[in-house]
Amino acid sequence: MRKREVFPRNTGLNAGVFLRLPAIEGVDRQARLSGRLLGANLREVMRLSPPVGTVEISQKANHLVSITNAARSGLVVPADRAAEMFDEIVAWEFQQVRDDRDPFAVSFAKNFNDTIRLAAGYVLTVAVVPAMRAEQRTVERARALIAFIRRAQSWTSMQALPHFLASAVEVTADVISIVRAGLLGSDSQQVGSAAQAIVGRAELVRNGTLPQLPQALVERLMATIEVRRVFGLTAMLAAALKLLTLDFLGAEDIKRLTETISEIRGVRYEDIALNTMEAVSASLVRAECVKLAVALKDRVADDEALLAWIDEAKSDPLPEVRFSLTQPAEDHPE
Repeated sequence: MRKREVFPRNTGLNAGVFLRLPAIEGVDRQARLSGRLLGANLREVMRLSPPVGTVEISQKANHLVSITNAARSGLVVPADRAAEMFDEIVAWEFQQVRDDRDPFAVSFAKNFNDTIRLAAGYVLTVAVVPAMRAEQRTVERARALIAFIRRAQSWTSMQALPHFLASAVEVTADVISIVRAGLLGSDSQQVGSAAQAIVGRAELVRNGTLPQLPQALVERLMATIEVRRVFGLTAMLAAALKLLTLDFLGAEDIKRLTETISEIRGVRYEDIALNTMEAVSASLVRAECVKLAVALKDRVADDEALLAWIDEAKSDPLPEVRFSLTQPAEDHPE
C-alpha cells in the first residue's frame, strides 16, 4: 500500500516552509522532508534533460532552493549524505542542448545553467559543507570545489570555502587568491560572494575554528571599497559593517572606511545617470553607508560626516535608506 503523502506536491511552494508549518499528529516532519529533499540524486536534479521547458527548470531550481531554506529552518543533513551531495554537486558541468540552432532551447539552457550554479552555491554553503565532518572536508574535495567555482562560475560557492581551511590547510593560499580575485570581478554576484566569504572566515575565527583572518583579505576589501566600483559595492559595504561589528577592523581600516563613505555622501541622486548600473544600486549603497555611519559614530571622534549621513537619512526620499537607521545587518545578503 502506498504511503499517504504528508506534504502536498506541485504547489509551487518552497518545501522548506513545511518545517515551519503544523503537521498531522504523529508525523515526523524532519524525516519526511529529509526523504523528499535529500533522497534525490543531485546529479539528476542538476541535469537538463529534454524536453526543455520552464516547468522543468522551475522544479529543479526549487528543489535546490528548498534544501537551502530547509537547512536554515533546522533540517538536519546527515554528514555522510552531505558528503555525497557535495560530490554530486561539484561534478556538475554546464548543460548543453542537442540543437544549438534552436534559439529558444539555447535560451532555456542558459537560464537553467545560471539558475543551477547560483542555487548550488547556496546549497553547498548553507546545507552541505557545514554538515560534513572535518575528515570529510579533505584537500581533494577543497580543490574540487575550487575547480567547480572556476569551471561553472558558481560564485556563490565561494562562501563554502572557509569551512575547508581548518582541515585542508594546503589550500589556504588558493582560497585567499580566489577570494581576492573575486573582489575585483566584473560580476556583482562574484564580488558579493567574495566579500561574504571573508565574513564567513571571520566568523570561523571568532568561534575558534580558524586561527586568524589574513590581513591581506581585509586590505583588499578596504581598497576595493575605496575605488567605489559599482559591481558589488553594496555587498562589500555590508561585509565591512559585519567585520566592524566582529572587531576585525583596525584603526586605519576604520579611518579609510569613514573617509570613503564621506565621499559617497557627496554623490547626490540627481548626479547619477538614470540608465546606469549605479542608478539601480544607488539607494542600496546609501542604505549601507547609513548603517556604517551609525556603527562608526561611537568609534570615530568628532566626525561631522557620519552625523550628516544619519541626519540626511531621516528625510531621504527612498524608504530603504530611511529604514536603514533601525534595520539590523542581514545575515543572508543573497
